[in-house]
Amino acid sequence: MGQLSKAYQQNELIKKSIIVIFAGLVIAVALNLFLIPANVFSAGVNGMAQLLSGVLLQSFDITLDTGILIFLMNIPIAILGWIKLGKSATIFSLLTVLSVTVMTLIIPVGQVTDNPLMNGIVGGVLTGVAVGITMKYGFSTGGMDIVSLVLSKTTGRTVGSLMLVINLFIIGTAGFVFNWESALYTIISI
Repeated sequence: MGQLSKAYQQNELIKKSIIVIFAGLVIAVALNLFLIPANVFSAGVNGMAQLLSGVLLQSFDITLDTGILIFLMNIPIAILGWIKLGKSATIFSLLTVLSVTVMTLIIPVGQVTDNPLMNGIVGGVLTGVAVGITMKYGFSTGGMDIVSLVLSKTTGRTVGSLMLVINLFIIGTAGFVFNWESALYTIISI
């Protein structure tokens, strides 16, 4: 019976590792080929990293890759998740964040289409697929998912309502900092 249990655990580890790499690839494609070139923003930490990267470039002429910002912003969130949610889900979530970071550095930013509506739809769907698959296997793509879960446990509010507030912030900031058309396409993407 012990060998069967060990084989099952190894199988689960392999599955989760494949999901980590797949999710990183899919999110990097969504960001670098659809969302970033169109100034359409993702949800959560990814969207905040896009906003910060754009502000740094526009205001200070500083180029900082979105993937690196995603990783840096997720470090304190991972520590919070480790303390409040446990190590297993946090480890795989952080590995997914690392996968997204590496993949965004490998995949160059390029434009598949110049239609911002298509970019918003495709980028949003790809991101949603990656988030859904990771959640199915008991972890996340990091970021605000972890913050929302912790806040939900401590405040009693739903994860959805907390994510809504965070995403409204991203949409509003996109509108004020860039333009309202970007904000509207961001709504579609989210």
